Parts: sequence; C-alpha cells; structure tokens
Amino acid sequence: MIKISHSEIDSYRQCRFKHQLQYREGWRSEDTAPALQRGTHFHTMLELHYRHRGEAALEYLSTVEDNDQRELLAWIYSGYCSKWGEDLGWEVIDVERWIEVPLADDVVLRGKIDLIARDEKGRVWIWDHKTSQYLPKAREHDLDDQLTVYLWALREEGMDVRGAIYNACRTNRPKSKEPKLEERFDRYMVFRTDAELETVRREYTELAREAYQAGEGDRPRSPDPDKCRWRCPFVEPCLLGRRGGDSRGMMRDFGFIQKKRE
Repeated sequence: MIKISHSEIDSYRQCRFKHQLQYREGWRSEDTAPALQRGTHFHTMLELHYRHRGEAALEYLSTVEDNDQRELLAWIYSGYCSKWGEDLGWEVIDVERWIEVPLADDVVLRGKIDLIARDEKGRVWIWDHKTSQYLPKAREHDLDDQLTVYLWALREEGMDVRGAIYNACRTNRPKSKEPKLEERFDRYMVFRTDAELETVRREYTELAREAYQAGEGDRPRSPDPDKCRWRCPFVEPCLLGRRGGDSRGMMRDFGFIQKKRE
C-alpha cells in the first residue's frame, strides 16, 4: 500500500531526484530557513486562534525565542485580527483535520486540512492558510491542486463541501511605507467541478505508483535555476553527484540527517 501526501506529490512533480532523497531515502536538513520557521509559527497561531477564540495565540507568540521573528509575527497577527476580526460569522467545524482516504485500491492520500468552517448560509468550506512574501495572484490559486484533492477527499468521506478558501497572509514588512490591510491579507474562494476532482484523483494515483515503482539507481534530475534556488534544499549534493561525486557520502557534511520513513 502506498501512502502519499500532497507535499510528496508536489516534490515528485518538481524533480524525481529530489523526491528520491527526501521521501524514499528520508534525508532532512537539520537547519530550518527563517521563512519556514515563521510560516510554521503563524500556522500554529492561527490554529490556536480558531480552536480557542481567545488569548492562546498571543500566549504562544510569547514563547517564540527569536526577537525579530516574534516582532514580525506580532505585526502579522495584529493585522490579521484587524482585517478579519474574530470571524464570528464562521462556525468552526474542525481545526487541523487529519485525513486518510484511499485514492485507489493501492494508494492512500494522507494530509492535514488547516480549517473546516461553515458560513452564515450553512455552506461548508475548507481553508488553507498560506504565508508568503507577497500575496499570490488568482491564477496561482487556480493552479493549486492541494485544495482540489482535499475537496475530493472530504466529499469522498461524505461531507457536503461547497469549496475551499485560500487564506493568504503577506509576511514581509516594508521598512518605509506601511502597507494597507488589503495589501497584506486576502481570501480567495476556490470552486472545482466533479470532472476536476476526478482528474486530480487519477493523476495523484498515477504519480504515486510511478514514484514507487521498482528500479535501480538514481532517478533523473530536473534542474531549473529558479525552482531549484528556492524550492530545493538538495542543490549542492545534486550538483556534486552530477559531477560524478558521492552525493550520499557528503550529505551529512551539507547539514542533512537521514530519518527512515514510517
């Protein structure tokens, strides 16, 4: 049985070799980039914000040790509350909902949905909290398959889900002019047809099977100057291997540890 997540499918789509190192062999970087740390912290704050509707998010913020990170997170969260208030028009159904749904007889989708909530008209939506340097464009939401496959999964479980909400938060704070709230936060509603849901389910199934098919040696690389620069931690081992060096032998020297997949 193959158990796979959207993040793993995304990694495989980017580069077969990256997927091999990250998921099949279990290599992880010991250092976490500040932007990833900030995103993780803010996701936790929003989890507490919607789970407890109180001071829990601020209490968590006080535990962040890095002063610069804590100040920036405070600015982001303060703006978020100013923009959206307490979202009292939304009834929270579930927060950080884990799913495990068969895509096919031999493939299971695993994942976590940030928020499931019901609006004032009684319609159910799934939310995905996104943090980035700038607010994404509408086309980026349209191209995102993660919400699509999560919609399929919840409908497969029998939940009548209207659509998804891309809850975007800008994380960079300009040093000069303070941006307006509408320049920092946005919510984009995503709708998918039944045909789209089935297409994504089929593609994820095929990609999962392909990713774990038997085979010897390294999977082919997919070098891309822009994508590799900011979306792959394995650039140096990859280039070393391309030159004929021992990528695995040097992995720990590049700051990686190996953890076997559960």
